[in-house]
Amino acid sequence: MKKLINKRAVLQHLVRRYLSTTCIAKNSSQHIIESRLPSVNIPQEPISKFIWDQNVQKHGEKTALVDGITKKSYTYSEASNLSQRFGSALLKKGFVCGDVIGILMPNCVEYILAFTGAAGVGMTTTTFNPAYTPAEVSRQIITSKAKVMLTNSAFAKTVLDAIKLSGCKVDVILSDQDSQVHGQEAWSMCDLLQDDGSAYTHVYPNFDFNNDVVLLPYSSGTTGLPKGVMLTHANLVGNTLQCVYPKELECIRPATDTYQASTLGILPMFHIFGIGVVTMHTLAVGGKMTTLPGFDPQTFLATLEISKVLN
Repeated sequence: MKKLINKRAVLQHLVRRYLSTTCIAKNSSQHIIESRLPSVNIPQEPISKFIWDQNVQKHGEKTALVDGITKKSYTYSEASNLSQRFGSALLKKGFVCGDVIGILMPNCVEYILAFTGAAGVGMTTTTFNPAYTPAEVSRQIITSKAKVMLTNSAFAKTVLDAIKLSGCKVDVILSDQDSQVHGQEAWSMCDLLQDDGSAYTHVYPNFDFNNDVVLLPYSSGTTGLPKGVMLTHANLVGNTLQCVYPKELECIRPATDTYQASTLGILPMFHIFGIGVVTMHTLAVGGKMTTLPGFDPQTFLATLEISKVLN
């Protein structure tokens, strides 16, 4: 019994002596704890350029996006081109760097094209939970200062009611319908994607990698109402590189001539895990991203079999 107590005492002493935060701080003049993994080179470029450009060069004909419901697919070249067309169309509608676009709809290919397109022209995307009530949507419109909302016909009434409640002037884009919704004018995303892309530049003017907010998801944290989390290009590019490229983490394998990772995007993209960890990480390595709007057992299993998910 005495020997057991002594062992515990020694172990407790070692933990306090060598593993405590105080110990580490005392033993490091810079108070920096370095990873055993090698440093990651982080290119200072917009998340849109980071996601699309090198993959278009390396894997332009590989499938990038698949709609799990319609089975319509887009190669990296096609997806990049549509993303740029959408960004260019936003500029021609009068939006500028720093303006906020809100997206309220379930996971779909258009969600990704819109986010990367807006990011490429310096706009910020704020993501809405489709389960929100008009009052909740209205509050986020006001606090995020959204100037345009992208939604689909199923959620158009919620968005229109929210805009009315907010008292703000907010334009509406529909991803799946033409220019009329509930008797009110809206833009068609299909029409915007017909833009020639001429206003788009691969690095928009006055680009600030470390400070330009590109994504504004909302989170309540531990208490209170949801609050906007300001994520910059540096946050998204850096986090993606830290997770996908150190081989030791074995998170997801980069595409090669004979291999391509395949991911099923069912986690909601309004949440950072869905848009960041699942979507951006998959596309960063040239993987195939298949979207589903929600979980239905039969649809999920059928799509799982077709998409052949692997990392």
